[in-house]
Amino acid sequence: MLDAPTVPATANTGRRSPPTPERAVEVVVGASERDPAESARSAELKQRGVLSRVSHGVAGVVFVALGAIGVVLPGLPTTIFLILASWCFARSHPWLEAKLLRNRFFGPYMRYVDGSEPMPTRARVISIAMVLAFSTLSIVLMTRGGTPWWAGLVVAIAAGVGVWCIVRQGHRVARV
Repeated sequence: MLDAPTVPATANTGRRSPPTPERAVEVVVGASERDPAESARSAELKQRGVLSRVSHGVAGVVFVALGAIGVVLPGLPTTIFLILASWCFARSHPWLEAKLLRNRFFGPYMRYVDGSEPMPTRARVISIAMVLAFSTLSIVLMTRGGTPWWAGLVVAIAAGVGVWCIVRQGHRVARV
């Protein structure tokens, strides 16, 4: 009869063995050998205070909720809230940021923000047309309402910057 090999008590039970100093060193060294940037990011997150991480996480969840409301409520922006949520999650829980970027509802909004994919030409043309149309409407309504001339100039400059950002976004990604 063959003897069965001896197996430690913690094997195949789904439980982890208690941490030992040797195992901790092995895990840390293994992480830094795989990806030094990931190890540095992990160390940076551990240095942040618990209150900071929790507050960024809560703020991220609030921003996602506002973005979700903005999808169905006209006038409330969606993209800016999702950008803010992504920023908060990157500083608190990177796995939440990754989950946000992979989400089937919010992923399409975030796809162009990270720079991995350019905006389609049709979307850029529509965006530029909307910026110009509503900026012109704002300037016309402001001048008829007796607002100072410099307020119209501020709106025109903001529209110019917005158009420049939209045009530049497609070229920036194409060069990378």
